[in-house]
Amino acid sequence: MRKNKRQKEFLDKLGDYFDNGDNIFPKPMSDHAFKRLITDYLLGEKWYTVNPVSDEQCNVYIAQAIIEKFNTRK
Repeated sequence: MRKNKRQKEFLDKLGDYFDNGDNIFPKPMSDHAFKRLITDYLLGEKWYTVNPVSDEQCNVYIAQAIIEKFNTRK
């Protein structure tokens, strides 16, 4: 599978989780680390909200931004 430069950059960030010695499974990733990685990949590393909200409320803004950005037609 061909990977573009951006995909490779983010897959390299995941490499630390797979570098787990003799274990065949990756190291655990926190919810926050997952959310940050996916938000950076899908919305761009400069995406942020200026609203003074909790992490749980921010998830709503992230979900909305992702859905709006990746509007697919059937």
